[in-house]
Amino acid sequence: MAILLLSVTSSIIAGHETSTDVRKGESIRNGSMLVKDPYFNIQGLDYTTIFQRGVVRLYYKEYLLQVPAEGWSLEVYYTATLGYASGLSTAKPGMLYLEGDEDDNLLDTNTAQEVFEGVDSLYLLVDSVKYRDINGGDILQLPSDFYLEVMITTEKYFDIAIDAVPVIQKEQYSSSVNTLDLAWDYIPGAEEYELEYLFISDGSPTGETHQDTAIEYDFRDALRINLKNNFYSISMAYPKGSVIYRVRGIGYDVQFADFEKRRINTQWSYTPTVYNILTAVQDDASSKCYYYTAGMDPSINWTYSAAYAEDGKRKEALDYVDGSGRSRQQVTINNSENYAIVGETKYDYVGRPVVQVLPVPVFNQGVGFYGAQFNGNWDKQNFATEAHLNTSNSTLPEALPSNSKASQYYSSSNSLSFINKSAIPTAGGYPYMLTQYTNDGTEQPLIHSGVGPKLKYKANGVGNTRYQYGNPTQSELDRLFGNEAGYAKYYRKNAIIDPNGQKTIQYLDLRGKVIATTLSDTVPANLYELPNSEDSISTPLFDWPKDSIITDSVMEMMSYSFSSPDTAKIYFGFDTVKLATCWQADSFSAAFDINLTVASEAGDTIVDTTLYGLKSCPDDLLAAFIPASGNYNISRAISLNLAYRDSILAVEDSLLYYHKYDPDIDCGPIFTISGDTICEVLDCDSACFESKSYVVGGVRYYLDTAGNEYTTLYSDADKYYLYPDSATTWSVSGGTGPFSIAVEECLEDCAQYQDSTGAADVHQFFAEDRCSMKLEMMEFDLLGKTNCDTIICYTLGDSLLGDTNNYDGT
Repeated sequence: MAILLLSVTSSIIAGHETSTDVRKGESIRNGSMLVKDPYFNIQGLDYTTIFQRGVVRLYYKEYLLQVPAEGWSLEVYYTATLGYASGLSTAKPGMLYLEGDEDDNLLDTNTAQEVFEGVDSLYLLVDSVKYRDINGGDILQLPSDFYLEVMITTEKYFDIAIDAVPVIQKEQYSSSVNTLDLAWDYIPGAEEYELEYLFISDGSPTGETHQDTAIEYDFRDALRINLKNNFYSISMAYPKGSVIYRVRGIGYDVQFADFEKRRINTQWSYTPTVYNILTAVQDDASSKCYYYTAGMDPSINWTYSAAYAEDGKRKEALDYVDGSGRSRQQVTINNSENYAIVGETKYDYVGRPVVQVLPVPVFNQGVGFYGAQFNGNWDKQNFATEAHLNTSNSTLPEALPSNSKASQYYSSSNSLSFINKSAIPTAGGYPYMLTQYTNDGTEQPLIHSGVGPKLKYKANGVGNTRYQYGNPTQSELDRLFGNEAGYAKYYRKNAIIDPNGQKTIQYLDLRGKVIATTLSDTVPANLYELPNSEDSISTPLFDWPKDSIITDSVMEMMSYSFSSPDTAKIYFGFDTVKLATCWQADSFSAAFDINLTVASEAGDTIVDTTLYGLKSCPDDLLAAFIPASGNYNISRAISLNLAYRDSILAVEDSLLYYHKYDPDIDCGPIFTISGDTICEVLDCDSACFESKSYVVGGVRYYLDTAGNEYTTLYSDADKYYLYPDSATTWSVSGGTGPFSIAVEECLEDCAQYQDSTGAADVHQFFAEDRCSMKLEMMEFDLLGKTNCDTIICYTLGDSLLGDTNNYDGT
């Protein structure tokens, strides 16, 4: 015969007491049960009873399911003998009944009970049990799903002496769990106790203590805990300093109408005359109230928090951080359990939290650091090197070592003993989650792994949760929201791919709020694809304003997310751009070089193509490719074709220089000589030579008297001769070459000017009254607009237009 007896009797300090006796299964048929008030007929106790109640209860726990599936019924006949404080007793017969539903075998009523008020004891004798099937046939064996319980519940309050003073009997530091253990005398009539304690730090991890100082404190700053028991362990989660404590008893006076409870308390175990540390140290010899702690390890940074519940239950959380404030180890302890839960965070070389190791229960060692080697010598070198982070994932993150606490707990090597241990999964050396971040400075997650061999980090994030970040196009937003859509540059388009490969697209506004979501990528087998009336969608990737000025070259980049595999065709088009210069008044088309680059998020180049010397590009196809679902970085660059530009500038240089002394020019810059600057002295030889020659593109051209240009010069004894490009040559005797003749004519005129004016320099001979005139130089851009700067003076012989399209001046 199996008998299960559960008795729970509260201690004398409790207001509520309950005594029970329970039988189950076949043991219900036999024997008897007795429960009574634990203080029934005990003399010398002063207390007030609020209520007393006896209960007989029959109930069914649908656990083993051993009852007939078609239905059943149960009748229990008994005799209850009720005892009272007066000494009288009464016998009362009764019956409790349960039945099961024949359809689903659930109970119509799962509990039957009878209540007896005002009883001090209850003796129950089972007379008979009738357990039948749906047809009324007797079933011999009662299953263990049936329970019969008798119970006495009382509420009483004992008298308490308000002048009682508790005495601290025990003060002991437990180094194994880092607690200060206190215990005090039991106070008759106390329903609970109040413990107060406070901490005063020494203020420095080194140096003298404050034990001999008159530093004041105030118990109004103390932590107060209500306790049912006359003992408690204070957590020593403190730095170096003093702990001052005291305790008192709490009772209730119920001698009022309707038994209204009034809270009363005893004296404190310690009431100082002066509230300072020195007095507490001295008083501790006669009345325990003071403890000095050396504190936790001052070489490690930590933060501590605690949450309290009834009866002094305490949950503590300790976070150990490094010098940069990054959390390294997290410890959580409940003082009602004998385990501490320890987790760790691992960082990469730039301080990002990459690895979160699963929390592990270990035997409680109190609040404190559970060691730098808690998970072995495993750190960033095992998961965050360049080899781990390259695009090919040539080295995958390593498993935790076998001696790490997390690896041991989540494996067959788990040595702890507890219920449901077999339900703990095996991590296969990977009891951690790993997050890989983008390297663009935003530190957004790129790949997030799970735990265990199935969901651990894999090459390219396959089987992990992956994140993609991009921008929507204006056409996408217009198709989604119509006239409610804003400008595309204020929105983001992100994608999340779960471990099963299902992609979810999110559209976010400027505040980061999700405004639309959709499933994308390959259609799962259990879903239907939404119909799409368009075979293709044209999407402008770049929206440059048409009136922008491009002075040399412009490059623009963007990130674009392809939601699903498809054929992508990228076109590059622009309107014909006309150029016009000062001396070349007829406009002509500009020529451009265009480059397009498409790269995957990992940096692999998919497309890199360049077209040169385009004068028009009406939506020319630059590239066609089939991208995999994901993010791509697309860049385009447009620049003026340099060879084409130089050919234009060479012609313009020639024309500008040729007309530099023309007093009637109305186009381009005017070459002037300023008497206030370097043009102070000008001799006839150099001036005449320069006036009959000029340089364009590094080549000097020479003029004869008719203005014809030649490029070859022979010089002998300061006599200048010209050789034409043909085989025919001029005579070199007597300095009769065409260029020499032109120069000599200039020299004669210049000498006559000097003789007639007596001037040492000849700037007036060449420039007359235009010496201090300001110059306006012209520079053209791709759209043919001019930019003008103000120039004062140029040295003779300098090229007015160089390769950079700027004048070189002194």
